This record gives sequence, structure tokens and C-alpha cells, in this order.
Amino acid sequence: LKKQYQFSFDYFQKFLQNNNECIRCTAAFQIVVFGDLIREQKQSINTAIGCGILLDILRTSQIDDAKSAAAECLARLAHMKSGVPQAIIAVNVIDYLCNLFSSSNDTTIGNASVALGFLSHIPEGRRKLLNRCRMEPDIIAFLKVYNCLPGLPPRLSIHLINEWDRYHTLKLPKLRSQQSNIRYFKVLSNSIERLRAAPQTAYAKEQSPSKLINFYLPHIRQKV
Repeated sequence: LKKQYQFSFDYFQKFLQNNNECIRCTAAFQIVVFGDLIREQKQSINTAIGCGILLDILRTSQIDDAKSAAAECLARLAHMKSGVPQAIIAVNVIDYLCNLFSSSNDTTIGNASVALGFLSHIPEGRRKLLNRCRMEPDIIAFLKVYNCLPGLPPRLSIHLINEWDRYHTLKLPKLRSQQSNIRYFKVLSNSIERLRAAPQTAYAKEQSPSKLINFYLPHIRQKV
């Protein structure tokens, strides 16, 4: 295939520099997948460029649709056999995907959950995801809602499920979260209700009582 078909990196360059972040996501995904067919650069360089752009969008974008697109592309890359999943795990993709659970977009949460489900089959990804779940225990409920559908084999690693059940049975202490915001999750039978309150300074506590802000997501249709 490499001898018959080759692409020029310049073809992707104009899309990688596009102002539309969703288009940039698609182009970044393509240069990772077609990295071996791009003649100007080594496959490892193309992979690094593509994954770097996806992670930058996931981490810094203010557009929810762009974050959702980046999470979907990472979910597709998460079960490649070329070392890509290990590479993105090494640059903290687990935490970036878990941060998307604060989104008000059900699709964004679903894409992040599916990506994490695939990454949970890699030992290092499973370890990091389990640690994050121990910091915010209800994250595991999101993962099960989207990855353990009735009548279908779970996308979530059975080893992660067993390790979480062991943690839950032994009632091990919750790990202290390093995040700046404290988030509370509660997964209901047909929707997800969340309460989130940012930590207040001592001065703010003296001036006014703490107030929780309610966030409600649309119903998760046909997910449970």
C-alpha cells in the first residue's frame, strides 16, 4: 500500500492550520492514521504532530463541539496497535478526558467515556483511570453507563471493573483530588445530575455562605 499510495504533508497542512477546530481534529486524526503514507516525514513525527494537536484542543479549547470531536478521534486511536494509545496515556490524556465529565453536552461525556473504556485495556491507562476514580468515585458510574450496555460485551476492561469492586468492597480511603474544583456526581436511572462548587477563599466564606450550583444534563436515551 505504501508503494502505491502516498500523501504529501502539505495537503494536510492547510487543514491543520484551519480556524475551525473540528476540521483541525479531523486532519490531526488523519495524519496519525495515514502517517506511514506521508512521504516527507517519519511516521513517528506525524503521529506526534497529530496527537499533540488533538490533546491541545482537548485541553485548551473553549468550544464544546471541538472537545467532543477530539475525544471521538482519541477514542478511535485508543485501540490502534502501533503504540499510539501508550503515547497518549503518557501525556495525561486520562485526566484530560475525565475533565470532560464537567461538560453539559451528553455527546462529549459519551465520547470521553468510550475513549477511556478503550484505554482501560492498557495497564498504565487502567492504573491512572483507577486512581482518578478513587479521587472522584462517581466517575466509574459514567464509564459503566456508556461502556457496559445491556446485551453487549463491555468496552470497559474487566480488570478495571474487578479492581474497582475490590476497592469498593474493602472500603479503601478516597484519594485526595488535585483538581482546583470539587465536583460531585450522581448518576440516576435515566439522567445524570451533578452539583459543583468551587472552593472558596477564607474571605469569601466570611462574606457569604457557600452556595451549590445545580447542573442538569439531558436524559441519556437508551443508555441504561
